[in-house]
Amino acid sequence: MKKLITIVTILLSLTAVSQELSVLGIQAEVDNINSDNGLKHHVFDTNEIYNQTTDGGGSFEVWVDKGNIKKITQTLLLSNGQFITTVYLKNEQPILITETEKHFQWNKDLTEIDYDKELETNYSELIYSYNWDKDPIKVETKGESLRQEIICGLSDYWGLLKTAKKVVEK
Repeated sequence: MKKLITIVTILLSLTAVSQELSVLGIQAEVDNINSDNGLKHHVFDTNEIYNQTTDGGGSFEVWVDKGNIKKITQTLLLSNGQFITTVYLKNEQPILITETEKHFQWNKDLTEIDYDKELETNYSELIYSYNWDKDPIKVETKGESLRQEIICGLSDYWGLLKTAKKVVEK
């Protein structure tokens, strides 16, 4: 019985170490993408892409290398703050997805949003994945999302990749 417990403990430890090494590998890929000055950078207006207007507009950015999309960032600007989604890709497979919500603070005395103060990051999420068809290998979440619609699964991010391909090909 002691041997079985020892084996299980070792296997769990190896799995944890393997996962951390995978996360480090993903972070190295992300660092390479962010530091690659040779990527072609495209910037689009989200109002034009989606044919739908938000309070403050937004941007849809795509970084491409030799026809391969490496990074997508969508920033939606609303009256209460910003919603930013970034997807890093390797071989057209997402390896890291970041979600960030930044909101203006509420002024209790004036009972309105205080646009004079800096935006606060209320929520952030990092989703690491080496195999898109399987579950993410690690998810880190900080804060609480104020969004009405929360993206529920990895497959929900395919729309960003599909949109990126469509607008870059034009």
